[in-house]
Amino acid sequence: MADDHGFGRSVGETSARFPRPDGTPAIPHGGLWKADPMDLHLSRDSVAAGDDVESHDKVLVVDRRRPLELVLMSISRDRYLPRIFGGRASWLAVAGRRGPRLAVMAEQWDRPLLLVNAGTAISQIGGAIHFEYHAQIDPNELLTC
Repeated sequence: MADDHGFGRSVGETSARFPRPDGTPAIPHGGLWKADPMDLHLSRDSVAAGDDVESHDKVLVVDRRRPLELVLMSISRDRYLPRIFGGRASWLAVAGRRGPRLAVMAEQWDRPLLLVNAGTAISQIGGAIHFEYHAQIDPNELLTC
């Protein structure tokens, strides 16, 4: 069954609806079927001392044509970014560890605020996103730094 973010599509649905540009069916990648898969490496800052016990690195398999905004919404929905007491964590998504700023995300917001073109596909930002934790500052302040 498919969700609205392009993750976890079934074999028949993907190969029928999303063939590769050359007409061949999509291939399995990482146990999931994607129309045009790519690995997306995620990393994030720690939110507290005890949060350093396990690695925050994760690899997602995503459709490279998927809009950045939808990928970020999926990451948030799947709780890769931890919830904090008070419910007001602010995050800055950057390409790689020191790349360009991509979006501001806030625990209290329904969707990220993109700092790049709204039509940006995930493949256009490279293969990695790092999330900088900015505690409970007003996420609007991240728009100007």
